[in-house]
Amino acid sequence: MLYNGMLHGGKTMKNDVSQPTNIPTYKRLSEDLIAKINNKIFFEGQKLPPDKELAKQLEVSPVTVSRACNILAQKGYLKRIRGVGTFVVSKRKRTKRVAFMTSKTDKWWTGVVASGFTNAMADNEYEVQIAPDFELDPIKEKQLLKTLNAEKIDGLFVLSRLATEQYYIELYQREKIAVVLGGGIFRQLPYVTFNDYKIGKLAAKYLIENNCKSFGVITEDYFAGRERLLGFKEELSKAGLSLKDDNIIWAANPQYLTEDELNTIADKWKPFPEGIFAHGDSYLVHLYHQYLKETLNIPDNTILVGVGNNFAHHHVPFTTVDYNLYGLGVEAGKYLLELIEHGFEKKSGKSLNRTPEPTLCVRQKYIKDYSLTNMQEILAK
Repeated sequence: MLYNGMLHGGKTMKNDVSQPTNIPTYKRLSEDLIAKINNKIFFEGQKLPPDKELAKQLEVSPVTVSRACNILAQKGYLKRIRGVGTFVVSKRKRTKRVAFMTSKTDKWWTGVVASGFTNAMADNEYEVQIAPDFELDPIKEKQLLKTLNAEKIDGLFVLSRLATEQYYIELYQREKIAVVLGGGIFRQLPYVTFNDYKIGKLAAKYLIENNCKSFGVITEDYFAGRERLLGFKEELSKAGLSLKDDNIIWAANPQYLTEDELNTIADKWKPFPEGIFAHGDSYLVHLYHQYLKETLNIPDNTILVGVGNNFAHHHVPFTTVDYNLYGLGVEAGKYLLELIEHGFEKKSGKSLNRTPEPTLCVRQKYIKDYSLTNMQEILAK
């Protein structure tokens, strides 16, 4: 088949009839590709279809496509990576600097994320600049982005919210710098988040391994809580076990249980479950002090599992699943480096998230005297 032209928006464009027909097909194809790159029909960083797929669309042989793309790779228009794909080379001058933005620079956990991110970038000789805190204020967040000098950075990692994702879409479209979001679930841009489903599975697996046959769950009614519950129930099902609906408490606040929620537990958790999984460790501390210890004579071998992070120690007395703040920063750094190198092509319906690996941290299951002295002794070990 003769070459019929290059694709534009998914449709084949016919060749200019004035073009000489004695030029080899692979050269005509390479010149057409250069024209499309120069005219930004193919944007910087875009991944081209595989050679075989492109050949089929253009009605030429894969050898012709391969030869044309290899010529463009030699000229610096394309980059071909074995086993990965062919990319349009970015002409942006690299600064080897990236920025980190967040609304909570004063929080210890933000520092842990930033540490993982900074180390991942440093391993590739990138400098990380910490931007001023925008304090969960969308107006300040937008103003901060306007002051960002896109010519002095290659990429941006920001802990933001879905409500302000559009700010970063506009930034990417305007400046073509790589952007990775974190701290939630986003619809269009690349993002990193926690593996909440696996967190639930690890918690259930631990309780099963400790011979629990009945279970209670305290969680929140939003994405992370539901994913953790789904993973927890899936792991129970694999072992032929189940979680009663009455033993699921949908709590309103991650910091404490309300009196109504405690009363719900008193009314429904009869007999008391052998294993408890709480969305956060503050739930467990509150539950242990204000309810389990002071109100009910529950067995000392009742097992509590929470969700926490190894960089905090408010949860030390309980077994926890570490959701891995540090790993979130590392994953963001790795993802951002890929985007800086290869660019990003938005694809509707494609999952763009990356997740760090959660781990189980086994500590004392039950403590009769929960005090500062006791905690210091545990930490010393």
